[in-house]
This record gives sequence, C-alpha cells and structure tokens, in this order.
Amino acid sequence: MAIVDITKESAGDPLPVWDGKRRLKFIFIRTSVHDYTTAYSHELLDEMAELGLLNNVDWDYDPGPKGPLVQNREDLLEISWGVLQRVRAASESGRYDAVVIQGFLDPVLYQAREVSRIPVLGCGNSAMHIASLLGHRFSILDTLECMAIMIRENGRLYEFDHKLASVRSIEFPVREVMRKERLPDLVDAMERQAFAAIENDGADTLILGCTALSWLVPHVRKRLLEKSCKVPVVEPIHCAVTLARSLIEMRLNHSPLAYPSEAPKERALPR
Repeated sequence: MAIVDITKESAGDPLPVWDGKRRLKFIFIRTSVHDYTTAYSHELLDEMAELGLLNNVDWDYDPGPKGPLVQNREDLLEISWGVLQRVRAASESGRYDAVVIQGFLDPVLYQAREVSRIPVLGCGNSAMHIASLLGHRFSILDTLECMAIMIRENGRLYEFDHKLASVRSIEFPVREVMRKERLPDLVDAMERQAFAAIENDGADTLILGCTALSWLVPHVRKRLLEKSCKVPVVEPIHCAVTLARSLIEMRLNHSPLAYPSEAPKERALPR
C-alpha cells in the first residue's frame, strides 16, 4: 500500500504530523469473570485479523473490568467505572491513537470522550452511523427486550430517531448466544426478526445489536440471500474499528466543544 508523505505541511495547516502508525486499544467488557467470554473476545479479534481490518495496526487488548454479563442497566452501571478508568489510562499512556470499547450498549462512551485525548469509538454508535450511510432506515436485532429498550434510548441520544425503524429482540440470553447453543433455533429466530424488520417496519439495513451476535452475521446474510434479499447486515465492532482507523488516518479527534473539559474558560458558549 502506497504511503502518502504528509510530513510536509504548509504554514497554517492545522493538521498534526502523522507518523503512519495506527495504535488501537481494545477495551472489552464481560470477560474478566466468564472464561467463555474471554475466548469469544479473542474470536472477534481473530476474525477481524482474518478480514484484514487489523492490517498495519498495532493493537492491544484489555479483558475489561470485573463484572457481570451485561444484560441490563444495573450490570452496565457496575462495569462502567472500570471502563472509564481504562480509557483514561490508555489516553494518558501516550501509547495509543484511538480506543475501541466493545459492547453494543456503549458504556460511558460520552464520558470517555471527555476524559480522553484520543478518539474513543463505541460499537453501537459506530454501527448506527455506518448503517445510516447504507440506507434510509435501519433496524437493530438484539438478544433480549431489556437490552432493546436501552438500545432504543441510545438511538435517541445519538439523534437517529428518524432513521431507526425498530429494535427487535430474539429473546435468547447472551450466555446462550456466545456459547453458540441451539444454533438452528438461533438462526431461525434471527431470520424471523430480520424479515419482520424489513417487511413490517420498513428497514432497508440491519444491525446485529450485540457483539455476542457477531458470529451470526454470515448465517443471517445467507438466509436473506436465499430469499433474494440483499439487505446489508452491519457488524458493530467492525464499524468501530474501521472508524477508529479512519479518524487516525485523517488526523481527526472529537470536538472539544462537544466534549469539553471541566477547566474554566475565558469565554463560555451559550448552550
């Protein structure tokens, strides 16, 4: 791959000099207590490596804070402080150019961007942005209704209400999904909800709304194609990694006006 020399910047060019390196910190959750979630996390990383998403990337993996298998608000709250501490440490270390937080519920995403000097990408936020580029309306297929409600709330927070057609759940616990138990039943449930989202809710793009569902993406695409349905199926962690790489290469970071520090300012903006 040809590398463009961007070190010769003109006077007044606000872009910093890029050293051509891409250093990512992956912060996973739910993996410090459950052995099978740790194994699944490595499966996700291996899959991305095979697809070339980690080519020319120096990456590091943090198994995440100790906590429960996240399926509700209480679980999310329990692991959030640990995630935030890890983002702050990654930023202050100077060893990384961006951080990717695994988990579609995007724990402490906005808080992390306030304490970090480097871009912080969440899987849910990234997937919704990518899906919005692929069609007019997208639906999210998730594991449980209790998580679907939180995903809908995040959709509003991210201002995608006008594009989010629906959030549908297959009603399988995350533990079963990650262990790949009852494969035929899982795929059948995903197919039913996928076609309901398309035919009843008006979705033209689908997101699998839990990183535990990532391994099901090929199965869902196959079922759709078997019925001549060429709807894009978005895999969230792929979106987060791709956007992280893009921000590094474009030398862009989150706006300090959107994620300000607590330091007093000479001139505060009206909000």
